[in-house]
Amino acid sequence: TMVYPIDVLKEKAQEYYDILRFDYEVNDIGVCINRAKEIGEIMVDTGKMLADAKWHLDEVMRGEFIKVIKEAVCDQLPPSAVNNYIKVACKEYNYIVNWIEQLDKDAKYQFDMMRTFISRLKNEDGYYNYKHNGNT
Repeated sequence: TMVYPIDVLKEKAQEYYDILRFDYEVNDIGVCINRAKEIGEIMVDTGKMLADAKWHLDEVMRGEFIKVIKEAVCDQLPPSAVNNYIKVACKEYNYIVNWIEQLDKDAKYQFDMMRTFISRLKNEDGYYNYKHNGNT
């Protein structure tokens, strides 16, 4: 499978962020079902996006580590300082990984909420139909 380029990851993350922030009506079962489907598709993609973002982060970290070794900085600095240097050099990639990870969590949370709303609406609808069809 192709690894998404970092720019594509940023674009998709922004798109999904906007979708997940969108306000929706939770008293309409059709809206909840469509929302759950949309969020399910996002969940599938954010899983891959997260793996791809971590792949990019690992690549950058490896490159920074090689650069530190070539510059012989490892001999002059304690390991914690070398780790901090690499972390700072990878700041943008860490941000993207964290953002996508949060989007993935938010999508799962909203999906669970939609399932709860759908169940509640089905129960209410079933109860309403039962009561209004002459049953007591």
